Amino acid sequence: MIGAMGAGDSPLFDAAAFAERFRGGEDEIRARLRPYLRFFRAPEREILDFGCGRGEFLDVARAAGLRARGVDRSPLLVERCHAKGHDAAAGDGFAALERCPDGSLGGLVAVHVVEHFELAELARLLELASRKLAPGGTLLLETPNPRHEVARRNFWLDPTHRRPLHPELLDFLAGRAGFARREIHYPGEDDYLLRQERRRRRSLWERLVGRRYARQAPAAAPQRLLDADEGAQFPDYGLVAWR
Repeated sequence: MIGAMGAGDSPLFDAAAFAERFRGGEDEIRARLRPYLRFFRAPEREILDFGCGRGEFLDVARAAGLRARGVDRSPLLVERCHAKGHDAAAGDGFAALERCPDGSLGGLVAVHVVEHFELAELARLLELASRKLAPGGTLLLETPNPRHEVARRNFWLDPTHRRPLHPELLDFLAGRAGFARREIHYPGEDDYLLRQERRRRRSLWERLVGRRYARQAPAAAPQRLLDADEGAQFPDYGLVAWR
């Protein structure tokens, strides 16, 4: 989150206050992160939340019975995690990741962190993730979506952002780091696709049997986006990858 790369280096910049105003409320963020939990399949292994911020991922992981701990460079944000009873430490995320034994982690999460990195730092994170994750371990990197018009326009609102990352670039770099299986997901895509499918089915139902009976059309389970260009509807995206 916002404190991951030392956003509090300036006394004028309060990372916690910035997150409250521009990132969204904690309930909203928890709702957006919760669908990612289905990708973490080793509950006995620890997940490291790199740049844990206010602890929203730690919240949903604990509620799902997953072991997770966080690290963030903002002491104020870490205090908020402690107030919730989370295991979190103030410090450098790379140092925390280096201390993890190779092949030990069930997951590595970095939510709205990598857009704060230079390319060398991003490469370092991916290389460390490849070493530290256990076989089958999950990497989750969520970041603003440069395909989304509003996200692209607002990207530079955060003075600690370095550059937007196109999803195809992040996918390419993760592949180069040894992640053979990779997927791009969009927070909110399931709800969006379900609404789209309901509209499509209702339209079809109306044509077949008439508007009078359209409300009886069955709902369909959402299907994941297959065409990456459709992701322009969503302000954020998540790269989910496995070793």
